[in-house]
Amino acid sequence: NVSFTLSQGDGAKAVYVWYRDAAGNISSSSSRSIILDMSVPTGTIIVNNGAVATNAQSVTLALTAADTVPGVLKMAFSFDGTIYSEWYDLSASKTLILPAGSGAKTIYVKYKDAAGHESTPYRYDIYLDTAVPNPTITTPVSGATVQSLFFIAGTATDAQPSSGLNKIELQVTDGTNYLKSDGTW
Repeated sequence: NVSFTLSQGDGAKAVYVWYRDAAGNISSSSSRSIILDMSVPTGTIIVNNGAVATNAQSVTLALTAADTVPGVLKMAFSFDGTIYSEWYDLSASKTLILPAGSGAKTIYVKYKDAAGHESTPYRYDIYLDTAVPNPTITTPVSGATVQSLFFIAGTATDAQPSSGLNKIELQVTDGTNYLKSDGTW
């Protein structure tokens, strides 16, 4: 066995060897084509098309990976940045199940190339909110007689931890049909 330092620069290299015996006879060459890869893969992770919050534990990851030498082959995932899953074959998407319970969640991904180099972890933060908001109408009171134009007031609470309330949808019914807040029945 002989150690040898290859010339600089990732990419294709050729290695040749000749043998000489004690009598001075030199063999014909034997060669191998190899690829030098000294670079670490890079990548990205996006969850649920860039969402900041989700109400479902199942999330879809959009993944990209690159290396100066083609050959990013594997990816592994973690929720704590320490303990990673097994290595999976690289794909552009992956479905994961977030740990149970409402709150901030972090997903980490690492990529590995054919030379065994692992990328630094890439992370994505998303908020899992499985609590349903609780609305209360304060005006008008139940059974009140109103004119065609009237004021509606109320409050809503959301269990903590929460992603926060960000939309109100109003529907008024005549007993058969619903008038939505956008004016459609």
